Amino acid sequence: MLEFCDAVEGRGYTWGCSARMDCVSEELLDRMALAGCRGIYYGVETGSRWLQSVVKKRLDLDLYQPILDSSLQKNMKVTVSFITGFPEERHEDQLATANLLGECFLRSDAQRINRQWHLLTPEPGTELFHKLKNELLYDGYVTDQNFLTMEIDDAELMQSHPEIFMTHFYYPTLLPRSRNIFVTSATHSLNKIGAPVVAHTLDFYDAKLGVFLMRMWEWTQKIGYEGPCDEDLIVRFIEDEFGIGHYLTSLFSYMNALQKIGNVSLIKKSPGASLPADGCTLDVSLSDDVSFVIAKNVVLWSDYFDCANLVEALQSGNFNSEYAVRHAKADRRNFILTTTPSRRTECKSFEITSNARTLIELFHEPTSVSQCSTLLGLNPAQKDELRGFVKALLKRRILDRVTDLPQHLTVHRSLGVTC
Repeated sequence: MLEFCDAVEGRGYTWGCSARMDCVSEELLDRMALAGCRGIYYGVETGSRWLQSVVKKRLDLDLYQPILDSSLQKNMKVTVSFITGFPEERHEDQLATANLLGECFLRSDAQRINRQWHLLTPEPGTELFHKLKNELLYDGYVTDQNFLTMEIDDAELMQSHPEIFMTHFYYPTLLPRSRNIFVTSATHSLNKIGAPVVAHTLDFYDAKLGVFLMRMWEWTQKIGYEGPCDEDLIVRFIEDEFGIGHYLTSLFSYMNALQKIGNVSLIKKSPGASLPADGCTLDVSLSDDVSFVIAKNVVLWSDYFDCANLVEALQSGNFNSEYAVRHAKADRRNFILTTTPSRRTECKSFEITSNARTLIELFHEPTSVSQCSTLLGLNPAQKDELRGFVKALLKRRILDRVTDLPQHLTVHRSLGVTC
């Protein structure tokens, strides 16, 4: 590695690599950073010391936090990768892995860490594959290590040739396969919800991801759910666990909605009455018979807490029990969440009145000003006001003309109007 650093330093390259945590040091990381290293991948595999020995990884887990600290201090983007689904893995081993991974959510620099939890996949040439190649199992579950079937007989073909399609199989395990799928998919979904919200939520679960995941797993067994975990399921769990009126339910629903309209990492709160038109030069002259529909990058956020403020407080470290109590007693409001095509990672959140929400909801399906006016029984003066309101929504890209939509898209519904 030192020779490589000598060869590339000063050439303007940036690069990344993978490494064992026990094969790097403070000095080596310094040298790598100077030579342009901007990202490093650490395969930790398991947070169980016992399982580290069993699977012959033999990583000293005491190095975990110090090496994370050093790598991040060098301005490297860090990926930590874990695996579940080892044949010998026990309940306590999986919990240990979940809790070690969960520590990455709790760090102040959590958003600079890419957290991964994978299912173990058979690989040819490994000792485990040689030992268990005649015991491989198949269930058709698609992971990041295989691919979707395309033809009706693909599954049958794969099952007939495990020596070719081994990444579609899995090893027999002590823990239920369904649980292994659940915890890995849940972790992936929690990453989408975002570290600030997850870290705060873990405060209710002894600051341990394993406790949270097992509580959610037990809940799925209680309600009879089988399958992987996505963000919608997590929102259902939080609502069932804390109640529809709790600010955590609003937070998870809010972050889920943001991910549906774009991979949002920045939230800007704007007062609805003074939102600019974002430089839009759209000709907003319109005919009463032209139909409009809510834009696909818009969510109506009805009867919820002011989550933009909550997230800002979590990200800045200003969220505490007093802040939580104050918001728990706050009035529930109506908001619009929207992104622009050129900035899909940036979301604007602004408050609207109940009357404005009611009007906008009329445009779930393609609707014209004339149709709205008839539905609401408006007089000519009120219809003029409605026309002006629609123009304002067009400028802010909250509505689309139906004729402006792609040819293959004739009807568009907004996402999660009552989420």
